[in-house]
Amino acid sequence: MQEELVLKYINAKDKNRPHMMSEVFCSDATLEMKLQTQNIMFPSRAVGIENITEVLISTFSKSYRNVFTFCFQDSNKKSKHLLSTKWLVCMIEKGNGKVRFGYGKYDWFFSSEGEKLVKHLTIQINEMFSLDEKYENEIYEWIYTLSYPFCNSEEVLKSCPNIDSLQSIKSFLK
Repeated sequence: MQEELVLKYINAKDKNRPHMMSEVFCSDATLEMKLQTQNIMFPSRAVGIENITEVLISTFSKSYRNVFTFCFQDSNKKSKHLLSTKWLVCMIEKGNGKVRFGYGKYDWFFSSEGEKLVKHLTIQINEMFSLDEKYENEIYEWIYTLSYPFCNSEEVLKSCPNIDSLQSIKSFLK
């Protein structure tokens, strides 16, 4: 059930489908953003499904296209009401065509009564960086080979292109 909600969220965010958010979050859900980098801007907190949808989909989709978010199953820590997992995102910046990567950790907290929806989500962004648009084909050829949206760290580590800027992703997943 928890992974199904994460899958719906990723589909909603990556494919710009804000109407799906009500299938993921409680109406009074909260979002907390913990930014460990200055390379992206998000509000530190959002309350209510409308505000969360605005932050994570409506505003986000104005800046990025071809979004692929991966959750690493081998990093999952689960309990009845919590799922923590590492994530990696790859996307194209609409303004300049650069390939953008980010990674961090999701902490999903699920409601305990009624519909089992997300009550709180903490998104930690450890790093966010861009590559020149000349890397788009090479990066997306690689991205298309990965299991989406759930994969294992080893899959990424074995097939990651040999581009210096991607070394931090490898360090994060080890």
